[in-house]
Amino acid sequence: MTVGEYLQKILDEKNVSVSNISKQIGLKSRSSIYRLLRGDGITDNQIILIEKIGNIINFSNSEKQTLQELINTSSRPLYATSRNILSTLYKKNNMDIYYYHESGRISLSEIIAKLYGTINIYVMGDIPQAANNSLENIISVEKNVHIDHFLDLNRLRLTVANEILTLIRLEKYDRYTPYISDEKLSDDADIIIFSDIQKTEPVMTLIGFNNNRIAQYANSPITNNMYQYLLSSLVKRKMSSVKLKKKITTVNEYAQRANKFEKLYLSPFFHFEGTPRFSFIPPDIFNELIGDINYFGYPKDHYYIRNICNAFYNFDKTIKDEKKAAKYILLDKNMVKNTMRTGYTFGHPPDFRPLSRKQLRVYFTRLIELATHSAGSLNIRFSNNLPIANPFAYSPDNILCLDNINECQIQNDNVFNIMNDFSLYIWNNFTSSSKESISILENMIQRYL
Repeated sequence: MTVGEYLQKILDEKNVSVSNISKQIGLKSRSSIYRLLRGDGITDNQIILIEKIGNIINFSNSEKQTLQELINTSSRPLYATSRNILSTLYKKNNMDIYYYHESGRISLSEIIAKLYGTINIYVMGDIPQAANNSLENIISVEKNVHIDHFLDLNRLRLTVANEILTLIRLEKYDRYTPYISDEKLSDDADIIIFSDIQKTEPVMTLIGFNNNRIAQYANSPITNNMYQYLLSSLVKRKMSSVKLKKKITTVNEYAQRANKFEKLYLSPFFHFEGTPRFSFIPPDIFNELIGDINYFGYPKDHYYIRNICNAFYNFDKTIKDEKKAAKYILLDKNMVKNTMRTGYTFGHPPDFRPLSRKQLRVYFTRLIELATHSAGSLNIRFSNNLPIANPFAYSPDNILCLDNINECQIQNDNVFNIMNDFSLYIWNNFTSSSKESISILENMIQRYL
């Protein structure tokens, strides 16, 4: 929801017309208010105008708070808060979140470390960055931890930015599953943890957050009957929610994925994955790779195989077509070096062997040719001091946190506004120029291939 949309909602609820407001403020024209209501950005003059409107219709404290948050996070010149949140994708740290009580303090990591058996963690909505770090540290080490994350993407943009951050950072772990929840989530983000202990009673931990601090904490054994009851209620929530993450397990699903990519690549695309993804492989090389695995065991002319090969040929035509929308690939030197060393691209299917040195040279040389001669339809840049620890791809239609094994797509206006601003912000402020980046890639090809 933009500032204008929310302000229009307030005016409608209070049954106040734009004409009436204009007269009371003393404006000669209603156009400035209409621009405010219909725009998706905000200027300093419009912020002053909002204050004048508030003096007339008396915003409630809740309305003032919501408007201020929307101003901070949805204005086109600023987006400062959501940018700061998502910028932590490029920062590695071991921050934890602590619960303070009479005997000292205990961290979220310590709470979970004391539990046994299968640990099921349910995250309701957005959580503080420090809690986010804790969960990533835990799930990357503990094999018995499973996280279900229920997102509410229709809330204010600030909370949506936090939820996107969690999604991108944790999506790569098989034991993390995101959902879009149909049920209204509580105002305070919650983490509910169940420890399924076989020899003793199960344990339930509930952690609530308020203003990025733990507001409530409960940790106690519960009866098996209570455990089953609470677990069943969360299972019902999962059943009523939309599961975002889908594991690709069949050749048909892989073929559907290839067709989906073909359609997605017709629009502008940002690949912030550190190294070019598998789908940029030339069709001739793809035919060699798929032939090496005997076409997944299907006849070469099977429609699954035809669909997959056609998708690569059609995508190849798309990125060569100067009239098509531009694609943007953000590279990381260390990740590109690793691809040149190992032969594995981003999202490389596990069934396919790595690329040979000869194929890698063709692959990267072709990208340079496309970026140099395609009149801007393919843009390549290296990041400056931004290690890409949490890759993602984004288009105006979807945020795609995926590789060739898992698929995770979101279509949502709030997500679009945040990711569009953030992607352009990173591209325009934290990258080498296109000319410098091409030179860096050419030198890496000479050195490593």
